[in-house]
Amino acid sequence: FDEMTRLGHCMKKLRDMVENPDSGIPGKIFACLSVLFVTITTVSLCVSTMPDLRQEEERGECSQKCYNIFVLETICVAWFSFEFLLRFIQAQSKCAFLRTPLNIIDIMAILPYYISLIIDAFSVEGKPSSSGSLDLEKIGLILR
Repeated sequence: FDEMTRLGHCMKKLRDMVENPDSGIPGKIFACLSVLFVTITTVSLCVSTMPDLRQEEERGECSQKCYNIFVLETICVAWFSFEFLLRFIQAQSKCAFLRTPLNIIDIMAILPYYISLIIDAFSVEGKPSSSGSLDLEKIGLILR
C-alpha cells in the first residue's frame, strides 16, 4: 500500500510537470523546452523548403546541411516522442487519452518520421529514398 502512495505521488508530480507549467520550476522548464522544440521544428521546416535543399532531395543527395537538418529533426522527434510518452504514462485513462483530438494529432505528427525511417531502411541501397517518404516526413513536421 505504501508503494501505491509513492507511485500516486510520483504520478501527480509528473502530471503537474507535464500538464501545468505553473506547478513549479520543473513544469516551467518542461514547457519552455516544448516551445523551444516546436520553434526549432518550425525553423527546420522553413529551411528544408529552400530551393538548394529541395534540389538535393530531388537528386537523392544529402549535403552536410541536409544531414544537419536530419539530425535536428531526429532530436526534435525524440523530444516530442518523449513528451507524448510522459503524458501517456501519467494519464489516468489511457483509452481516453488516445481518443483526445490533440493527442491523435500528436500521434499523426510523430508517426510519419518513424514510418519514413522504416521505409528508408527497407529501400534498396544505392537507390535514393522515395519522394513519398520525404513527403511523409514533411506532413509530420507540419502537424507538429
